[in-house]
Amino acid sequence: WGINLVIGFILIYRIVSVEQITQSSQHIFRDMLKYGFFVQVANLAQFLNYRLSYFFIQRFLGLGKLGVYEVTTRMAEGVWLFGRSIALVQYMSISNSDDAQANKQLTLRLFRFSFVISLALVLILISIPESLYLAIFGNDFNGIYITILLLSPGIIAIACSTIISHYFAGTGRHYLNAIGSGIGLIAIIVLCLFLIPRYGLPGAAIAASITYTITLIYNLWLFILKTGAHFNDFLFKHADLQHTIEFFRRSVMKQSKRE
Repeated sequence: WGINLVIGFILIYRIVSVEQITQSSQHIFRDMLKYGFFVQVANLAQFLNYRLSYFFIQRFLGLGKLGVYEVTTRMAEGVWLFGRSIALVQYMSISNSDDAQANKQLTLRLFRFSFVISLALVLILISIPESLYLAIFGNDFNGIYITILLLSPGIIAIACSTIISHYFAGTGRHYLNAIGSGIGLIAIIVLCLFLIPRYGLPGAAIAASITYTITLIYNLWLFILKTGAHFNDFLFKHADLQHTIEFFRRSVMKQSKRE
């Protein structure tokens, strides 16, 4: 982090003079506090959404079951990596644009694309027989397939939800993400306390899927409310793949020109 700080300072110093920073310092620090607070609250709550179930699994089921669940969530995070990569480019584009309609259409297009890719990756995960998982990880991971299967809806939900949350972040409405993560945190606590003692690892997977789905519903409701989008806007269209490839091509070209 120290190396990142030094390199970042050097790069910024080459673009912005000390006088400019001094003149706008009050505005900068106000924005840092305004946006930074909600960003950190959202990040902390979302991190707990992902990891708080670990505590309940260890408490009620023991370390062995926790190991099985952790492998499952690592696979899920592999699927999320694609959506998060898309969302990062989306955030950069939206945060540098004042065209509300273009930002809306970009988000809808990437939402549809993220859904299709995430669905395809999840179908690959659940098409693998449990015998192969046991051959890779060992017989102690018996029951991993049903855990993956029950977590699958949540994997898709969070991949899609990430696109919407980065739209809010790109338009400076971090507080909406903080509220959504807070709702998810309450849901995961209640569901884990109820489901894990009764149903074990399947209960943990169900709790995660329900929590991520609640977060997605919240984000979709707000997005529709703020942008006037309709249900049909979220359905995949034939031109989406071509538009998405073109969007990433332009983003790479812009970045290359800046460098």
